[in-house]
Parts: sequence; C-alpha cells; structure tokens
Amino acid sequence: MSHLPGDAGRLAIEVSHLSKRFGFTLALDDVSIRLPQGNALLIVGPNGSGKSTLLKVLCGILRRPRGSLVRVLGIDPWRQRHILFSRATAAFEDYAFPELASGEDYLKFVAKLRGVPIDRNIGGLMGIEDFWSKSIRGYSSGMKRKLALAQAFVGRPELIVLDEPLVALDRQSKDQLIEVLAQRRAAGTTLVICSHILIGLERIATRMVVLVNGKMTYESDISDSSGPLEEIYRRILEST
Repeated sequence: MSHLPGDAGRLAIEVSHLSKRFGFTLALDDVSIRLPQGNALLIVGPNGSGKSTLLKVLCGILRRPRGSLVRVLGIDPWRQRHILFSRATAAFEDYAFPELASGEDYLKFVAKLRGVPIDRNIGGLMGIEDFWSKSIRGYSSGMKRKLALAQAFVGRPELIVLDEPLVALDRQSKDQLIEVLAQRRAAGTTLVICSHILIGLERIATRMVVLVNGKMTYESDISDSSGPLEEIYRRILEST
C-alpha cells in the first residue's frame, strides 16, 4: 500500500472499532479508519450501508458508543462539537434552510457564525449568483443543493464533509464542484466525501472505503487501484 500524502503524524480522522446500533439494526459494524490531514477520503456503498451514519458520527451529530474511538482533527466530535464546528464544515443530503431568507442573507449569516467576512464570489462559486437575492423557498432542489455546498466553502475550514454532493447537479455544476474541491485539497484542506456518483472523483480522492451492511469491506489508496472507480466498486460489490 502506498503512503498517503499529507502529514501522517497529524490525523484528520481516527476511527477505531466503531459500531453503531439503532434499536435492533446494526448500522455500523466495527469500522476503523485513519486518514492523515490533507487527504480526501471517498466513502461508497449501497443504500443503507451506514455511510450517512458514519458521517454524522464524525460531525458530532450522533454520539459514538462506548468502547469505540472517534477523533476528528484531534478532538472528540461529540464532546467538543463547538470546537469542531469552528474548524470543519459539512453539507448533508437532507440539509435544511430558513425558507424565507435569501441565499445572500443565509450565507452572510453562516459567515458571521464562523467569524469570517463574506466572500462576494461565493455566489458564483456554485453558480447561484442569479438567485443571490431571491427567497430560498423559491429555489429548485438543484439550487438548494448548490446553496448547501456553497455554505460549506465559507471561510477556510480544515475539514469539509460532503454527503452525496453530486446529487441534483447538472454536468456543468458537477465539473465546477470538482474543480473547487480539487483546489481546496491542493491548498491542504481535508475532504470526506460520501457519494454513489463516482465519475470525476478520482481527480480528488486519495483513499476509498466501501461499506456494505455497515461493514468496511474494502479500504485502499486510490493510487493502488487499477481502473475507473466505478469498475473497482462494481467488482467489490460482486465479490461480497
């Protein structure tokens, strides 16, 4: 296995023996991940495989169970959530907005919470400048998706977590997002991306993890893999 880029002495993500239950359902089953800062982790798997659950544990939205270790940027995301929120951003597939606010007002609010000035170019970053001053309740699902992604780029987070970022985006917007992500990773930002759309992500990802029924069935550096990510993923699913 090749050495991941970044500072191996400084882990952005450290997960050890993480299992998570919801009643009788085992959503995550003994998952362990180590990701140095400055890398991009791609998490893939069928629906119901535990991907979003893992992301929410990493973001401190869900509590880790006893007996497991979860550290994000060196801190416990559940107990030190306020510190994590000052250093990391996230956009989930079910991201919610204040519907009566405009996109501009919402991004200004986000910038104020993070203690950074609003970048007027943030609207153009994801192609929402034409809807900048309009109420969010009039946005299409694609426009809301772009706004959720745009807020994740406000400021200079050390870590960006994205849940299905390519969903509901047209081809041009997908290419635009991948370019922005590539620029952020080149600048040293750590990325954790959960996606079932893999085209273009080989440009960004340095490591891929596959979850099936809550179990981590595959983990490898992208540089160790041969062929397109879609083909690798198909072969993994066929072998499980």
